[in-house]
Amino acid sequence: MHEIKFLVDESVDFPLVVFLRSKGFNVKSISEDCPSLEDSKILDIAFKENRIIISNDKDFGNLVFKQNLKSVGVVLLRLHDQSSKAKIEALNMLINNYFSKLLGNFIVVSIRGIRIRKIR
Repeated sequence: MHEIKFLVDESVDFPLVVFLRSKGFNVKSISEDCPSLEDSKILDIAFKENRIIISNDKDFGNLVFKQNLKSVGVVLLRLHDQSSKAKIEALNMLINNYFSKLLGNFIVVSIRGIRIRKIR
């Protein structure tokens, strides 16, 4: 089992949860555990449980950088191809190439590449 844990926002397709679990990660899914939860509460749960949020929701950037809410890490998927397959491929690439950067950073995965910004 990996020491990195994830919290997957309900904006992310469930096959990504299945993929991460198949890789041996500890994954909590908002769609399974508490659908329709406010983003600020999702951040709070993730921080308390030391989980990295995976989301398609840009609002997490505002919460982390403008409102200074605590976070151990966020992965924001901003792909033009919204298929589960494309998102899984992007996430797999991120894990394989940027695993050591997941904690403590806000990471945007887009068609233009990977942007990593340190969380205060």
